[in-house]
Amino acid sequence: MAEHLQAGLPSKLARIEIKPMVVRAELLDRSLIARWAPLPLRLIVGYGFMAHGYAKLMKGPDVFVGILHVIGVPAPHLMAWLTILVELFGGLAVLLGAFVPLVSLPMAAVLLVAMFTVHLPYGFTSIKLMAVTAAGPQFGPPGYETDLLYLACLASLLMSGPGPLSIRLARWPWRQESRKADRSRRASVRASPYQTPFLRRTDMLRKTLVALAATASLAAGTLLFTGIATSSGVARAALHPVDPAHAPVAAVDRFNDKAGTLLLRSTDTRLPGPNEPIDFDTPPLNNLGFTPTGERTLYYRLDVQSTTPAPVYILYREGEDKPVASQLDIIDTLPGEKGYNDFRQVWKVWVPKDYVANTIADASMLQQAGYKMEKTDKLLNMAVVPDKSRARVRFNGGSTELQSAWYRDQVAKFFLFDEVPLSVSGDKVPVSPIYEGFTINPGQPGGEMKFCTDPNPTQTSHNVVATVPGDKAYSPLWLRVVYDSAACASVHNLDTALKAKVVPARVLIINCPIVSIEH
Repeated sequence: MAEHLQAGLPSKLARIEIKPMVVRAELLDRSLIARWAPLPLRLIVGYGFMAHGYAKLMKGPDVFVGILHVIGVPAPHLMAWLTILVELFGGLAVLLGAFVPLVSLPMAAVLLVAMFTVHLPYGFTSIKLMAVTAAGPQFGPPGYETDLLYLACLASLLMSGPGPLSIRLARWPWRQESRKADRSRRASVRASPYQTPFLRRTDMLRKTLVALAATASLAAGTLLFTGIATSSGVARAALHPVDPAHAPVAAVDRFNDKAGTLLLRSTDTRLPGPNEPIDFDTPPLNNLGFTPTGERTLYYRLDVQSTTPAPVYILYREGEDKPVASQLDIIDTLPGEKGYNDFRQVWKVWVPKDYVANTIADASMLQQAGYKMEKTDKLLNMAVVPDKSRARVRFNGGSTELQSAWYRDQVAKFFLFDEVPLSVSGDKVPVSPIYEGFTINPGQPGGEMKFCTDPNPTQTSHNVVATVPGDKAYSPLWLRVVYDSAACASVHNLDTALKAKVVPARVLIINCPIVSIEH
């Protein structure tokens, strides 16, 4: 038959062999391969969602809470944890091929919220190569391309099913048998002698799990979808500049048990209450001591700080070498919060040329925007305090005015102590020794309560700083060394302090900027 057909065809077509069996086999092979098509989709979607959820946990959920708060998502704490759980458990379900029709709803809601509230203003492309510098490639803020790819993958899995190597706990309604055939199948199963009570209970348990998962998925999806309508409008509004003069002022408490170490309200009633103005010109918040050469020096006592600086973000427009005029610097922590430090390492952030000052007023939103950032060696001593606090003395006549910075859309007030330029040393705040003497040595009853002081009206303590502003090794972050109380009367400069016996004491590193020296 094939020979007769070929005889009547043109010469070129005659060379085509008609092999029905071969064609059928090729189609069969192709269909077998197509069965595995959902597997790579499950792997990338499942792993991608789990990776994003894990990253949010590792950075700290509070960071993500701050982002949701900025873009206007209602109940940001609830939504943050709900999103993390959807990403972790939804990703795991897709990876395993279980409950895919059910978890797809909240997963799609997460993607849509991200797309409409964060990525949409930055266009389609997710990867924007801006420049290649010595530090490596620099990328711009991502668009909504990746969100659409994830949504397309979820849609494909819904239409095709999870494929091989999956745990099919939830069925695809559009892939089921007809109702009549399904009823017939169930009847035959019930009539089977192998349908034991155990198997019936197992089937009931599976149905219960599916019903619970469906309810939870619908609830999660509904909650997350509400974020689209409410947050998209607020997010667009958040792109407009905020006037610091009309923004709320952050509440600060430096003396609670979480924020303080030496200066605690619970042990010293002279310290002000939560968010009450602080007067650093009154004891115990300042102290007179001696310089290395024996001159009297006044320094403020700002309590124990870490050698690991916190960040402060200073915004620059692309191509400019001066900070954006009128833009407040941005910080990410207040006293008592994890990672807070008076000492802050400067990060330069390059924003677009058309950026309007104070459009961004939150560190997490700044990071989410994906702007180019550069960590510098510069340090600033920025003591965050309650509004209307006072510290009226500065070295060499520096400004004593309260400064302002953004903290989560609020204005944080701080004092800047800039007696000398400061730089990090190996990403750490440098330290300098201070020699302190107490009337009773540490470790003894009543010890470490009162400095050795002169009885004269100046009440000068016999604490000696090892360096002063202008010295190469000067740092306002002091490493405390305690000498024997028996040597108090003889200690009045660095030489005498070094000769005094050192006694065991807690290792403390204290922020004590020098604000004056009596020459």
